[in-house]
Amino acid sequence: APRVLEALLSAAAANFDDFDDGDGGGGDGDGGGGGRFCGTVRLARPGEFTLRAFLSGRLSLDQAEAVADVVSAKSPAAADAALAGLGLADSSSSSSTSPTSSSPSSAGAAASRARARCVSLLARVEASLDYGDDNDGVPDIDGASIAEIASIKAEIDAALATRALGAAMRRGVSVALVGAPNVGKSSLLNALCGHERAIVSEVAGTTRDVVDAPGLLPGGVPVTLLDTAGVRDAIKAAEASSSNSSSGSSSSASVSAALDAARIEALGIARAAEAAAGADVVALVFDSSKGWTSKDEEALAGVRQALSRKSSSSSSAPPPPAVLVANKRDVEAEKKDGSTLSSPPVSLAADGPAFASVVSVSAVTRQGLPELGAALAAAVGLPTVPPGGHAALVNARQAEALNRASAALKRAGGDAEAGAPPDCWSVGLREALAALGEVGGAGVREEVLDAVFSQFCIGK
Repeated sequence: APRVLEALLSAAAANFDDFDDGDGGGGDGDGGGGGRFCGTVRLARPGEFTLRAFLSGRLSLDQAEAVADVVSAKSPAAADAALAGLGLADSSSSSSTSPTSSSPSSAGAAASRARARCVSLLARVEASLDYGDDNDGVPDIDGASIAEIASIKAEIDAALATRALGAAMRRGVSVALVGAPNVGKSSLLNALCGHERAIVSEVAGTTRDVVDAPGLLPGGVPVTLLDTAGVRDAIKAAEASSSNSSSGSSSSASVSAALDAARIEALGIARAAEAAAGADVVALVFDSSKGWTSKDEEALAGVRQALSRKSSSSSSAPPPPAVLVANKRDVEAEKKDGSTLSSPPVSLAADGPAFASVVSVSAVTRQGLPELGAALAAAVGLPTVPPGGHAALVNARQAEALNRASAALKRAGGDAEAGAPPDCWSVGLREALAALGEVGGAGVREEVLDAVFSQFCIGK
């Protein structure tokens, strides 16, 4: 593609000469002589064509943002949500129910409706102020205004409720699978992503680095699954294994090789702990057929140490939410030995919140995987995705404007309930009116437009 673009630019530069190049007349641009189109050729800027559509009034700003969301969608549900923002969602696809008037709409549509209702209410307020006591034909606003303001605010808040899901649809959710070696983390990753992405082996320490794979949570939320190295003290494990080998020169070479391999594994374990600390949600996996063992406790201690380092470096960073996963539910429970602890822990971090849920699964038979997906989504606070995933989802810019509108309406409603005169609480209506207009692009500053369209890819 870069070479094709380079060839096109070179060819265009050779043909687009000065309009009057002095080689044969015809300088009136009618095709005579050597005069040709006067201009330059360049690559389109990020979002330039969509920006032109917005400036010419063919798209609102929230629709322009939906164009970028369509291009960057990471799942069919994310694409459906973006198309809903453009007003182009196919109501017949994948959804078992047809959209109704109560179905969630785009942020722009919700803001437009709320703005129209604010204009209507504000017009009644101003009419009552202009006419004063002689208000024949002018409706009495005192009784209905509070309910109307509350209704407008509720519609705005309904759109705001989609922000968390919108962020997850656009950015995706990262899930770190952590635990002791051989508890089935790689098998679980393969089962969740639907193909053999990670190597599965009974040999402890097979996974040496963080292996990532794309997947989907319920409702089509894109997720990045991180399979990590089994957390343990690899150096001690190698030394213990080597001490049981025979003596001699071959034994010395074997010990050295084992220790070298253990050091490499230790690097992978360090990355595993870092992945857990940086993930959106952590799935702590253990082998339910063996119960919670000292090896699981050792793995938990390593993860907790990483979380402690993260919290000390950033005092405002809470530990990620976590789900406890009891894997291998299809395997008959083994007789517990002396190393088995009585019960699993109640939280991932030492002083952190309790596990969001405990899920029993089998990576081999796929039992419990839907419940695990739902538990992971709930752990990061994602609401239930509507059927078909066609609900448009607000982004951070739209949510900021909608939040200001909601706060202004809350103030206006409070003033009205307190018995303030309409000319006092109508100030809140005007503030809400201005904020709602920004969702569609009215009154948006130039630097905001630059920030929005700089995120587009070239040529859109």
